[in-house]
Amino acid sequence: MQGDVEVLRDYSAALGIFEEYANGGFQFIEAELDRNVSSEELANDAIADLEALHKEYMGGGDEGRTDAVNG
Repeated sequence: MQGDVEVLRDYSAALGIFEEYANGGFQFIEAELDRNVSSEELANDAIADLEALHKEYMGGGDEGRTDAVNG
């Protein structure tokens, strides 16, 4: 873990890491746009993904679940 922090002290290395994550995000967005779905469906899919991750790492059920647009 200490080595992970040290690489961020090098501006060029840190910038490279940031660019890799940003490009990955842009690729994800592009793929979602290529699916040609509504913004409501994208939001609800993202919420479902986050809830699945929360359940995986934190446990718990589906109480309190709401759709992004329909509240």
